[in-house]
Formats: sequence, structure tokens, C-alpha cells
Amino acid sequence: MKTPPFLLVWMAGAIAAGAADTPKLAWESPRVIQVEKKYEAVQSAFVGPSTKAGFGAREKELEDFLRSQLTDQELADLAATCGTLPVDEGRWSDFQRHLIWEMTRSFLETGDRESLVTLFSIRPPSLHNYETVDAFLATQDQKIKHPILVLGDAYWKCQAPEARSLLARMIRNESDWR
Repeated sequence: MKTPPFLLVWMAGAIAAGAADTPKLAWESPRVIQVEKKYEAVQSAFVGPSTKAGFGAREKELEDFLRSQLTDQELADLAATCGTLPVDEGRWSDFQRHLIWEMTRSFLETGDRESLVTLFSIRPPSLHNYETVDAFLATQDQKIKHPILVLGDAYWKCQAPEARSLLARMIRNESDWR
């Protein structure tokens, strides 16, 4: 029996749609593991003073390194797979923590609200350089209109109880949410 042409077209479309929904890069992929090893080498090789200025220089160097290693699309793919990270932010590695903040900055700069909502709905970070997420978002004037509202969007999209609870406390601006 010969397969009707419309069925072949439908099957090809279904296969392509399924492939498009699958992230191309995940936290456990060899590419990300390779970037993490390079990140650790850059971090350990930094020679600078143990001062506020030295800390800032180290952070800038690590940010520049991460920006040079991963594209915006790769960051969006990683945001969709953050569910593989530990729920407890305290168990994230320096690399994971730094990369999540790099994703946050990148999504704000490029106006990728959907990826930012996805990231925060799966594993919302709480602090970066002693600044809370809600304070950081409230002070951003990037390509995303009203970036602080991303927390509400992430809350409604969120399926993880721990992340949902953290987002609710951030939204209510409870001082002890960490």
C-alpha cells in the first residue's frame, strides 16, 4: 500500500515540530561541560587583589568569558533545561550560578522575555553580587518592558513547588525570602 502524499507532508511537519521543541543544548551536554572546565580554569588563573575592585575585575573577566563561549540561542536552550539543576540554589556550582546570571543579563539585553520567564519559572536565582533578583529587575531599563513583571509571569508558568514558593515571596517582597 502506498502512503498518501498528504500523510507524508503531515508526518514530516510533525517530526520537524518535535525536533524544534527539543532544546539543542543541555546542562549535561559535552559542550557545556567543556565550557565549565574552561570557566574553572579562568576562575583559578585570575590574579588580582582581594579587594572590591579585584572582585569586580574577576566578575567582569568571567562574564566576558561566558559571553564569548555561548550564543544567545544556546543560553535560551539552557534556560529550558534548568530543571536538571539542584532545587536548592545553595547546591549550585559557581559556574551554574554565574551562567544563570549571565542568562538573565543576556535575556534582558536582547529582549527575550520568554526565555527569562522560562528560566525564572524553573530555577529562579535569588542573589547576585549581593543584589536580590527583584531589586535587579526593578532597576533594569532594557528591551523588556517592565522587567519586574517577569516574576509574576514566571510564577504562573512555574510547576516546581519550591521555585513557586520563592517567586511568591519575591513578588510579595518579603525580606526573609532567601
